[in-house]
Amino acid sequence: MKPKHSVGLDTSFLVKGDLSGIQSFIFNVKSTGAARSLKGRSFFLKILLELGIQMVFDGAKVAATDEIEKAKISTSGGNFILQLPLDPSAVIDDIQKRLNYALQFTGLNFILVSTPLEKEKKGGYQSALKALNAQARERKYNLLLGDHNFFEPFPRGNFQNVLANSKWEKITDQLKDKEKTHFKIEASQSGKATSHLDINKEMISLAGYHITFGKEGVPLSRFLESVFPVKDTQTILFEQLAKSDWYDWRSKKTVLYGGDAGVEKLGILAMDVDNLGVAIEAVTDDIEHRIFDQELQVFFNDKLREIIKKGTYKNKVGRSLPKYENKIYPVTAGGDDTMFVGKWNTLLDLAGDIRTAFLDQFGERRLSISAALVIVKPNFPVVRFAELAEDALKAAKYTYEGQKGNLHLLGEVLDWEIFNKEVLKTRRDFATHARSLISSGLLAKARQTAAKISDQKGITLSDLWKMGYYFRDIGNNGKALLKRHRNYLEQSLNEQNKLKGQTLRLVFPVAARLAEFDARNK
Repeated sequence: MKPKHSVGLDTSFLVKGDLSGIQSFIFNVKSTGAARSLKGRSFFLKILLELGIQMVFDGAKVAATDEIEKAKISTSGGNFILQLPLDPSAVIDDIQKRLNYALQFTGLNFILVSTPLEKEKKGGYQSALKALNAQARERKYNLLLGDHNFFEPFPRGNFQNVLANSKWEKITDQLKDKEKTHFKIEASQSGKATSHLDINKEMISLAGYHITFGKEGVPLSRFLESVFPVKDTQTILFEQLAKSDWYDWRSKKTVLYGGDAGVEKLGILAMDVDNLGVAIEAVTDDIEHRIFDQELQVFFNDKLREIIKKGTYKNKVGRSLPKYENKIYPVTAGGDDTMFVGKWNTLLDLAGDIRTAFLDQFGERRLSISAALVIVKPNFPVVRFAELAEDALKAAKYTYEGQKGNLHLLGEVLDWEIFNKEVLKTRRDFATHARSLISSGLLAKARQTAAKISDQKGITLSDLWKMGYYFRDIGNNGKALLKRHRNYLEQSLNEQNKLKGQTLRLVFPVAARLAEFDARNK
């Protein structure tokens, strides 16, 4: 192995493996079988990262368990960082060629780079991380420009087999199999025979390796994709997740489906940690980085599983029911970003619970988490709603410069604190009155007028008179709601923060819309 880097005596090497093209790969599926294909594709990315790590260790002759664990610094978030004692440049270039040969026509690129780390140099680790990330960006850029040094001709006949939904559905079927709790990565006896990508019921083969599912190897419980909502031993379909739990008065039993009463629509929840790259570049050494990465892994797997398992709510007859268990379908799950499908109100509550837990654990690091909830009909195309959720999440993160940790809901970016304190409170008040005096039609009119007001720079008296007219028959309750709305508008005029000001103007229309959904079945 001829070294490419000039190094000193007390020098090790950092290796970064990074997947690009993830979003287009995951969502480039046909509508038929899309749910199974999305999850299979998402988990395939996890397998790829584990495979990349194994290939680096095999090439660098790192075999002992303690050496492997010591070499792992970060293994989450769509990439990994390893620390090796010798220059791995020649090894990773060979691995790069083999992986990109196997992944052609998937739209994925596996980037591998390395840089020396001078352990005793002040700020050495931070400098090495920045150099590593700069190299990764440069290599991605070169690939976009058409640098095919890491590609080989690919047999055209394999094109359709690589892209077919059925291939990725087979991975989901393996995840669902209760008899299979692990997956194992092994070098094949004939690397050339499996240099392309092949997925069948027995194994995944690529780049000279076989991946099989069984009872040995990497535990599936390490990955949130292994969670499936189940009813009577069968996986619940998306259409079923949109249904409300209901109480059967004859049998005196509750029939569980997707969650609490309300309009039977699906929600797609996308969440992503803000400024994670900045936080990682701020770590001072490999030990701090390992600890941080492990905390993220535990949170986005173990903690989320705990939230899903322990959450409860009370139905109309006062019975405590599971709030999330067997009602949440994780479609994609990374080290810092996740996407779930479930009943819209179930996912709205889940988003709040995840945010609270995240800030409790990572708030001191000045990290935040953004979320987007898209609400659609149960038969809405899976691929399309996944794209809508991703676009909405980007809007939540980047619409207001310098302000992240927001919630995108009903087509609007909202300040999450105001949403929790004011929108949800007003929604509850609307929902309480809606069972007696406020009809869904009145809520719709009030929402439309409030939305019109929110788009104006000032407060138009004619619009406030309309609101008073709509609530004229509710008496003191209507007057109290109208007064609260007027207070929000007045606060918004004095608010210097654009996001907070806009959210204050939107409290009434968003709360009214949610109350409409609460009061309806269809």
